[in-house]
Amino acid sequence: MGLDDEMLGDYEIMGALDDEMLGALQASNPEVLGAIARRAARRSPGATRLAQRFAMKAPGVPSPGARRLPLGFDSFTFVNAGVTSFNFDADVQIPFKGRRLIIDVVRTGAAGIAVRVDDIQVGTRSQLAGQKRISASAFAANAFDVDLGMDPCQPGVKLLIVVSLSAGPGVGDSIVVTPTIIGDAVQ
Repeated sequence: MGLDDEMLGDYEIMGALDDEMLGALQASNPEVLGAIARRAARRSPGATRLAQRFAMKAPGVPSPGARRLPLGFDSFTFVNAGVTSFNFDADVQIPFKGRRLIIDVVRTGAAGIAVRVDDIQVGTRSQLAGQKRISASAFAANAFDVDLGMDPCQPGVKLLIVVSLSAGPGVGDSIVVTPTIIGDAVQ
């Protein structure tokens, strides 16, 4: 179905569409919504934000270049007579802003030993509000409402997570720690 200027003009006369009106328009005719966004972008540079707002609400239209992606780190196994602190690091390959830290802890024995996060760094800047350690269970996979607003980082910048134990594992015990950061990336 082709859209002529008169049809688009009727929709534009409505002026600034609120979210409810925009949702109704999107449901009834997404083609019209896209056409309004394209026309607004052509008219003036100031209308570009309006065009982006319309485009973001259109079904199946992702934000340009932005995606939610995971950033993995190597696993480390804490064992008897070994170290009780480890620095996990990852080099970012694309612009990235961490939103959610997940720390997976698998124990073989080692009950009663706390796994703690001593620091989270983007480059040389700490992402913690204070200097006290945080329990790794705060970042468990089933934890909720733990979104982070980490500093954005460019390719080549290291992300560092410092994890320590409250005590070393006993003979035959082990603790495997695997962190992951999920965040927004631009490709």
